[in-house]
Amino acid sequence: MKQVDLDGQYSYSNVASMIYQTDEVIVYPNPGRDLLTLSLPNQRSMVIYNHLGQQVCNYHLEEGENVVDMASLECGLYLLKFDDGSVERVVKR
Repeated sequence: MKQVDLDGQYSYSNVASMIYQTDEVIVYPNPGRDLLTLSLPNQRSMVIYNHLGQQVCNYHLEEGENVVDMASLECGLYLLKFDDGSVERVVKR
């Protein structure tokens, strides 16, 4: 970071690294088309439900990046429910 004083003098701060860990599931792109990427902090099971609440598929996902093929699903709103109880809303175009 650069700090500039009122008299025009400046100085730089020390560089510090940071590791960000979260239990949050990251889902992208949303809205998306055929492929959905999920970034997970640990292994999880996931069930996909359509807008009527009907289960349409389920997956066992690994820690890290996972790609889910949604090409066979119709366009619309889907809920991704994980075994920890969290839910993500996804729109397929």
